[in-house]
Amino acid sequence: MLLDIDHIAFSSLSIDRDIEIFQNIGYKIEFIEKDVENLSIKRSFLRNFSMSHDIALLRSHNGFNIEFLNHRNSYNVHPYMIPIFENLPLDLIEIMENGTRMKVLNVLIHLERSSFNTEFKFNKLMMYTDNSSKTKKFFEIIGFRSTNEENGTISMEFRSLFGGKSYFLFLKQDNNNSTRHLDDNGPNCIALLSNSIEHERKNLSDAGFFTTPIQRLTLNEKIINIFFTRGPSNEIVEIISIERNST
Repeated sequence: MLLDIDHIAFSSLSIDRDIEIFQNIGYKIEFIEKDVENLSIKRSFLRNFSMSHDIALLRSHNGFNIEFLNHRNSYNVHPYMIPIFENLPLDLIEIMENGTRMKVLNVLIHLERSSFNTEFKFNKLMMYTDNSSKTKKFFEIIGFRSTNEENGTISMEFRSLFGGKSYFLFLKQDNNNSTRHLDDNGPNCIALLSNSIEHERKNLSDAGFFTTPIQRLTLNEKIINIFFTRGPSNEIVEIISIERNST
């Protein structure tokens, strides 16, 4: 069973800088580990595979956790994931000709303002796909449910089994179906937590989606099993399972 969205992965060459920025808007450090051995199953998901990488996980009480990864390279390409930030401080916003960016991170974003509070919140994500109906089916397999279809946008929701969090995904049609990679700048992967990782992999494989083998990793003093999958428009999803006797 898929239990929760574990994190959104961001490619970063300056993890320490980015941690400080998100700490200032409410995120808490779960762990930071440097020179972690890279998983061989990630080779086809990286433009330039490095033998090691740095990882930092930041937790949010009201939205997506964020995992910053330094793969030693980061490539500025047309993004397919656009974070929707609520109440982002004005000094972190830059208006550009091609859209709104978060300063320093150089990431395209959408902005929302709440009339009820001023707390920063990131629990919504826009995703561009060249076939929104096929992408919807892919995300339904991994626990999302469709809530609305309007003006070419499919709205989807994932409800966490921990703490009642809800996360929202908005699929928009776009014909730029280039291959996505984990070392593309900014957000590039959704990671979900499962207690039945073999079952999730079989479901995705049986539905015709590419899945990597499951590989083991020790991180933050926990033994983690991981595989990656690609959606119909090359969306990248990571499925994670934590071995019970390692927590």
